[in-house]
Amino acid sequence: MVRQADDPAKVTRNGKIIYDEVMRLEKIVNGLLAFSRPGVPRFEWCSVSETVQDCIERILGGLDRSNVEVGVDCADDLPAVYIDRAQVYQVLDNLMRNAIDAMPDGGWVRISARAGAAGEVTIEVTDTGCGIPPENMDAVFKTFFTTKPTGMGLGLALSKKIIHDHGAEMLVTSRVDEGTTFTLVFPTDYGQLRAAGLAEDAVTDNSSAKGGRTHACGADRR
Repeated sequence: MVRQADDPAKVTRNGKIIYDEVMRLEKIVNGLLAFSRPGVPRFEWCSVSETVQDCIERILGGLDRSNVEVGVDCADDLPAVYIDRAQVYQVLDNLMRNAIDAMPDGGWVRISARAGAAGEVTIEVTDTGCGIPPENMDAVFKTFFTTKPTGMGLGLALSKKIIHDHGAEMLVTSRVDEGTTFTLVFPTDYGQLRAAGLAEDAVTDNSSAKGGRTHACGADRR
């Protein structure tokens, strides 16, 4: 840049390149820090429908893709889940944005939730995007694996870690040119949560967090 100081156009161009690279490196470092220490979960009983709806509203607020339709299918009477809401937001946000990125020509993405036979709660994020090739299925949750030109390969790896720390499961199914579904399975049984070391101080009655009303989780709107 010193040698080209007499050429304002080149100085501006080189300055932008340096700035973009610094921002890219900062993003990588921040991603690595988040992956290495995502924070100790602050668990509380939360309404699934309210958590999902809040996440959708946040995403739609910043969505500039008019060719993508976002739908929600979430019953109001689901059992509450014992989660760190901020961390689960992070996971759902990542899955939703990945789904939208997988549909450059448009499509639909749906987030749904249902109760399982054993009392677990399942949340699914489904899209009609390009799908994941079979040869990549075993790698999608690996650190630094990405197919995006500007991706870091940390989003799904961090999401998987967060879900694991919740004593839950994260699964994926996909068909090329048809779409992808990511499935989160959360336990709701208090005994199971205690056995996993997650709920020593939890209130055993989670019925007050069903539907759209919660004890502490749903009341925090800051």
